[in-house]
Parts: sequence; C-alpha cells; structure tokens
Amino acid sequence: MSVAILESLGSIELIVILLVIAIPLWAIISAVTIPESVWRAAGRSKTGWVVALVVTLPIGFGLIVALIYLIGVRPSLKGTGA
Repeated sequence: MSVAILESLGSIELIVILLVIAIPLWAIISAVTIPESVWRAAGRSKTGWVVALVVTLPIGFGLIVALIYLIGVRPSLKGTGA
C-alpha cells in the first residue's frame, strides 16, 4: 500500500485492515508452533490446517478460516497438551 492510500483511510478502516491481517497471522503462527504429536492426539491434521490458513490469507477468506481455527480447533489442541 502506498502512503497516500494509508493517509486517506480513517481510523476504523485502518483498524479493520490490521485485524483482517493480524488475526490470520496469529492463527498461522499458533498452528505452526504446536507440535505434530499434539495434532495427532487431537485427531487433527497440522499440514491441512496450516495450508488452509496460508492459502486463504491472501484471497480474503483468511479471517474466516482463522476464526474457525482459533475458536474451534485450537481449544481442542490445548486440551490435549499443547
């Protein structure tokens, strides 16, 4: 993004853009750092979720997939020892 575009955005728009980028990045970092053994114990696919998070980030569905991961999948991983 150029500086002119950032300057034309209001505070709300800038916060929304940052959240749409930050939440999926948080989910990707979380998924990558949880050991494979924890994923297996929970019956989940680490590779599948990391690929889904990374692929959907630039096409606009990253926030939705990240929220599904953070709300539904991550708690089940934490319950198995992550």
